[in-house]
Amino acid sequence: MKSTLGIGVSLVVMAFSPGINAQTAPSCQRYAVTPLSTEIDLLADPMPTFETGQVLPSFGAFAVKLKPAKSVVYPYKSPNDHDAGMGAVLAIEYGPTARYRVALSANAQFDVIQENVRQPVKEVREDQDCPGISHNFDVQLTAGPIVLQFSGANVELLKVLITPLPADGAEVPNPVSTAAAQ
Repeated sequence: MKSTLGIGVSLVVMAFSPGINAQTAPSCQRYAVTPLSTEIDLLADPMPTFETGQVLPSFGAFAVKLKPAKSVVYPYKSPNDHDAGMGAVLAIEYGPTARYRVALSANAQFDVIQENVRQPVKEVREDQDCPGISHNFDVQLTAGPIVLQFSGANVELLKVLITPLPADGAEVPNPVSTAAAQ
């Protein structure tokens, strides 16, 4: 099932991703600066919410309604215990080739599958200056669809923020600060 709400969220996040506020810590990408220099919280309520089995058109900020992991059909095997806690499976229709930061609002086991292969995810140091984000992961993906598998959570609603990172590993520049410096 496709969601037009997901398309809107994807467009908002992609429009503001280049303006992620570099004044916050590098691992905190929760906030973005609009072209009008207004800071917005990408994980603020209300946000689009999806249920297990749904398909999102692209990456962005969204919430996932979790259900008991034992009742979720996980299409791909992984070393994660898919019988523990709460979980969900979502598909994303398309994302361009890039390195992505995935931020979760609560502790959860997390798999990214692309081309029927579980992709390696690297947990990034938690940042105490980024309220509302429990864990950050980086993953390198090629262009195309992906599947996200969540399990082991102890919450019923998990907020997720997926943003592209600069190819060179540098921090995302703040266009407001850059413009002021010129």
